[in-house]
Amino acid sequence: MNNKLKAAVKKELHCGLEYLKAEKIKKAFYHLERAHILGQESPYYHTASHLYMLYAAIIDKNIREVIGQLFRIPTGFIGSIVGIFPVGNTGRSNISAFKPMPLPKDLQKVIDSSR
Repeated sequence: MNNKLKAAVKKELHCGLEYLKAEKIKKAFYHLERAHILGQESPYYHTASHLYMLYAAIIDKNIREVIGQLFRIPTGFIGSIVGIFPVGNTGRSNISAFKPMPLPKDLQKVIDSSR
């Protein structure tokens, strides 16, 4: 993962964490999903996005999301290590962990320009 992509992932994770601190869960998830999309190829950032989503789910008292994130943390880590992950997937439990999704246009530009 190059520095441009790392910076984009870090920015989204930081925004997500700031919204978590303010207990603005919807806004936090928005940025954490974006961090997930950008960070899937990195075991570190992929796992970090899921850990923050788990934290958000706990704050929100969303049991389904908690269970989903507990499943996604190890599978996401392993998927990133072996290079198998569904591109564009937001990482939330309301979406299959194996379903590829279209990339938002702005994130596609970040990914394209980082290659």
